[in-house]
Amino acid sequence: MDKIPEQDIFKIIKNFFDEKGLLDHQIGSFNYMIFNTLQEIIQEEDVIIVEVYPGCLYKVEFLQIHIDKPQEIKEDRRTFKNKTPNYCRYKNETYEGSISIDIIATLTINGIIKNINYYNKYVIGKMPIMINSRKCNLYNSTLKKQIKYGECINDKGGSFIVKGTERVLVGQERAKYNNIIVHKEKSITKFAYIAEIRSISNTTRHSILIKCKINKSMKEITFSLPYIKEEIPVGIVLIALGFTIDDIYDLLYTENDEIKKYIEIIINETKLKIKNEKCVPTKTQALEYIGKYPMHVIQKDKYISYASQILENELLPHLGVITSKYERGIFLSQIIMKLLNTIVGVRPQDDRDNIASKRVETAGELVSGIFRTLFKRMIRNITPTIKKRPDIDIALTKTNLITQGLSKCFATGNWGIQKNASYIRQGVSQVLCRLTYPSTLSHLRRFVIPIGKEGKNIKIRQIHGSQIGYVCPYETPEGHSSGIVKNFALSCLISNGIPSSLIRSIVEKMDDIINITDLSDLKSIINTYKVFVNGQIIGCTKVPDKICYILREQRDIGMFHYEVSISMDEIDKEINIECDSGRCIRPLFKVYENNTLKSFDSMEWNDLIKSQVIVYRDAAEIENCVVAMTQDKLENKDIKYDLCEIHPSLMFGVCASMIPFIEHNQSPRNTYQSYMGKQELGL
Repeated sequence: MDKIPEQDIFKIIKNFFDEKGLLDHQIGSFNYMIFNTLQEIIQEEDVIIVEVYPGCLYKVEFLQIHIDKPQEIKEDRRTFKNKTPNYCRYKNETYEGSISIDIIATLTINGIIKNINYYNKYVIGKMPIMINSRKCNLYNSTLKKQIKYGECINDKGGSFIVKGTERVLVGQERAKYNNIIVHKEKSITKFAYIAEIRSISNTTRHSILIKCKINKSMKEITFSLPYIKEEIPVGIVLIALGFTIDDIYDLLYTENDEIKKYIEIIINETKLKIKNEKCVPTKTQALEYIGKYPMHVIQKDKYISYASQILENELLPHLGVITSKYERGIFLSQIIMKLLNTIVGVRPQDDRDNIASKRVETAGELVSGIFRTLFKRMIRNITPTIKKRPDIDIALTKTNLITQGLSKCFATGNWGIQKNASYIRQGVSQVLCRLTYPSTLSHLRRFVIPIGKEGKNIKIRQIHGSQIGYVCPYETPEGHSSGIVKNFALSCLISNGIPSSLIRSIVEKMDDIINITDLSDLKSIINTYKVFVNGQIIGCTKVPDKICYILREQRDIGMFHYEVSISMDEIDKEINIECDSGRCIRPLFKVYENNTLKSFDSMEWNDLIKSQVIVYRDAAEIENCVVAMTQDKLENKDIKYDLCEIHPSLMFGVCASMIPFIEHNQSPRNTYQSYMGKQELGL
């Protein structure tokens, strides 16, 4: 297609804002939580079985969860009427809906069912409802209806009303989980380099930090394992998993002579630490060696079972409960190889400030995290009550935990449940700024790095090259919050996350994938690319370019969700497929053969997505692409472009995009204006 006229570009951008709006990351995230995440949380602990006395069992099953629209009881005390946000503002009430669950309670005595009670939509608490979400009474209302309810027709929602005050949940930036990061240590420590991974189970949310370290003398490479107080040599850990010395050579196969020296150090150290007559370390000896260093005192005959339990249940929980030794072994070997490649200079140190290795927790994820903690605590609290008197109705009537916990977090902004929270983030829920319309939009599109503002780490505040198109380069405060408080760019969306099981099933059935579960010999995976889905190893392949091409084509024609990201790392020999929540994604024009854009008839946003004129890409995948800033760049046929920006102005945030001739100004001037633009009066 020839060049798209500028007026058509702006029509496409208008259709994007009509379809997605500026608050999709808030409202879309909350809707996903209401209709998906909450049910998943209930299914994590959906059955309570209590032995009232020997032979008498009381079983409680939690089925479907329901969230009602905000309502209040009418004067007749029998019927309900819908609450509106404006009513809650005037009456200083919370705009909240009831959380109810379908429950089946069964009483069994000596294996015979004596009584079954079914509770339909039993109310267990209340939750603040986001304005304009699918559970809000204003959802899909006409302009006349909005005016009748006392709402501004330009207010697109995205906030909550707690005790009459409008509040917004500010996005929280965090490091990506299940991701191997290699960095050089400071000179004061005894280690030269460390490779670390924060492994978090998808189902139980159990988290473990595993580190692979090399000391200053470059002679000792060790793992720090959970619940083990000493550093364990990496070779011993691999042997304890059931591998032989020959297997270790296959797992750590390389053609680099420098790395081969380190592999010999690993093997020699293993033989030195575990000595026997045949000079061949065995699995039992390796387990006994690990079991010698428990966190607490255990009997000598329990060493092997203790170490075995840690390696099976606590090592890399994100791989799942049922994992083969090959899955764990290949993943650990990947950590070791990344460390060694960094030491010898084959790969650079990992950049922790790259936005591809960051995630942003938006409203849905923040609320569901609190709800998960409160629901599990409620289950723990009602279990002793049921044991005294087997009646779920009486047990649940006495608890008001969920309502109190949620309202406290929303009202104070301290995000976390006090007693056992690992840490409580402050300032997550903030009073919405209503100074001017731009200041409101800017506040709703804000996100922060939850660290102390007095931190001396300058690197974390600086703008990173990977943030282009995702984070506004200008809109950040001056002074101690500079670079800590940031704003999303206009076209940036946040992924809600989709179940990885569908992607796994598609990848596992591909012809060129060597499936890890079917693996019987490590020789077959030498010199292959490892394939990961959300950090979980699926298989290996010898044709990475073909696999990436097929998966990207399947995604773009709609076989699986557009949020899925497929990226390839040629240095680490990895294909990373990611479909978790919190990734920044943005739309771009897809460039076809001979640097041309696809022609289109309809400018409707969803039609452009379906016809693959426009595609969504996240920061990890965009690193494998060549992106043209304007359509004029596509005229240079010497460069093969993959993507083209819809319009350069979409890289700015709400306030910066209103500055006239922004490209002619000195950079700090734009930052000052982005701040002052929130105080101006519009005409």
